[in-house]
Amino acid sequence: MSNDEDQFDPLDAFEAFETVHQLAIATAKPSIPRLDTARDLLDWVRADPTRTRNQHNNECSAIRWLGRIDDTPLSTIPLEVRHLVDDRIQKIRKLKNRRHRSGVVTLLNRVLVRAGILAVGTRRGGVTRHAWTELARSLPSQDEIQGLSTLAKFCSARRIDPPEVTLAVWHEFADETLNHSTFKNPRATLQKALRTSNAARRTIPDWPLPEFPSLTNPRTWSIPRDLLPSSFWSDIGTYLELSGKPAKNIFDTTAAKQLRPDTLVRYREVAWRTASAQVHAGRSPAAIVNLSALLDIHWLKEGLNWQRARAGDKFLKDHLNMAAAWLSMADNYVHPGEAVRDAIRGEIFDFIERELGPAEFSDKNMKKLDQFSSPEVVNEFLYLPYRILSEIKKKKAITVEDATEMMAAVAIELLLATMVRRKNLAHLDLSKHFWPVAPTKDNKWHILIEQDEVKNKQPLRFSLQKQTIALLQFYMAKCRPLLKAKATNMLFLRTDGTPKGRCMVADLVKRTIRRRLDLDVNVHLFRHIGTMIYLDAHPGDFGVPKVMLGHKWQTTTEKFYARLCATKAIEHFTTVVLGERNARLTKLKIA
Repeated sequence: MSNDEDQFDPLDAFEAFETVHQLAIATAKPSIPRLDTARDLLDWVRADPTRTRNQHNNECSAIRWLGRIDDTPLSTIPLEVRHLVDDRIQKIRKLKNRRHRSGVVTLLNRVLVRAGILAVGTRRGGVTRHAWTELARSLPSQDEIQGLSTLAKFCSARRIDPPEVTLAVWHEFADETLNHSTFKNPRATLQKALRTSNAARRTIPDWPLPEFPSLTNPRTWSIPRDLLPSSFWSDIGTYLELSGKPAKNIFDTTAAKQLRPDTLVRYREVAWRTASAQVHAGRSPAAIVNLSALLDIHWLKEGLNWQRARAGDKFLKDHLNMAAAWLSMADNYVHPGEAVRDAIRGEIFDFIERELGPAEFSDKNMKKLDQFSSPEVVNEFLYLPYRILSEIKKKKAITVEDATEMMAAVAIELLLATMVRRKNLAHLDLSKHFWPVAPTKDNKWHILIEQDEVKNKQPLRFSLQKQTIALLQFYMAKCRPLLKAKATNMLFLRTDGTPKGRCMVADLVKRTIRRRLDLDVNVHLFRHIGTMIYLDAHPGDFGVPKVMLGHKWQTTTEKFYARLCATKAIEHFTTVVLGERNARLTKLKIA
């Protein structure tokens, strides 16, 4: 063999196929002219000689939906990635017909990727290199294999094998996923790949990928702890210690009020974020020596101005909650004097409260509830736990992945039946929260949650229906033992047998609903969905939702759901007033 031949590594059959495949794609790709608007894209697709007649028709129809969704002219729609993904395609995903909207989005992804506007659509395609396939086989579960697959396809398209992955490759992958794709939840996609790989580094010998950095939460702004004086953290520690136990003298009006452990954790975060906001607004960190210095009225306002600007020149409920925490610190520990305390209450807390207005549904929640405007979608949603149960019951052998899917079905069913918050759902303990220990012969079984575990101190008691009990019993008899690695009474478990946290349970529920129904539903939305369905059937009856939601006062329920009821009232009014006329117009084929 000559020296020249020694310089080349032989290709195996897999790499040879891949090289030919990529060459064919590159050869078939037509030249792309300058495309500025959706009208330019439509004209380019119409003139594309590589497409068949049916492909022309389907792709042109999908492009027209970019404007048709809200009657926007195609010539005014810029082909800018974030506008297309966050506005146009987001609106198309709200179409009632799930199969139709999925088809439109798929076709748009295909066209936009071919035109070079997007780097990738809602998922990465292409061939996975052999080295990545072998690496994926070393992972213990199908869920982890899927978590790594999108990184594997990204690297395979660039002929990068696992040992060649660097942090620069990871950052390029993250940038494409976040800024040049139509992934429904790009951060979740990155987080899944990151957690899978970093966990594998700790458990699998010689894992070739580097430690990937944690994603930065875009909503946080806290400065590093060590930039603030040690006396500041020492004072916070004293406050938390005094507030974590009953006062020695119950008649001492200046003693710190005992607070719940989770409230103390939140107050420490509030103090840190408040100090950070003041530093961002121009204050020297060295000046914030304790909580008394933190509650300086001038700098509280400057920090709030900075936060408000960061939030898009508007106040958020989070700002009001922070102001309430400052009041608590002032009343129970700092005791700065009536003038400062009154300024925090009147000039800050009351001002933010007036700016926010009465509690009501946000536009974001209204848009999410619009997904359930169709009775067919509501039925699919309500039957989902039992569809999962039916599928898993038919299997000869139940796997750990099946057990996790069944756990999602149980979580969804309990949210539908109780509308509890995610913390109470995730912390359900079979020995503590279920009474009696097992269902009675006549199918009596309750969930009891004590007042000290509930946000507004209202005890909750739910009677479970026979169907819910049957679903729970199947999970506990057939599925939970596959997850239970050691003795525990917690209902929801990880694959290693340890209890799932509230975020993990919430993510499991959200991912399952998105995968199976293509709906964007978080755990808290179940409270609104249940209330909406009940008020649709019983307009104006707020008594039952008030009990289910655990509200102290019915006025709270009425105020919060007033906007939802107003929308339904207008629909009902239109049906009653115009219904007969519209039915006749339809019959006469006039409209």
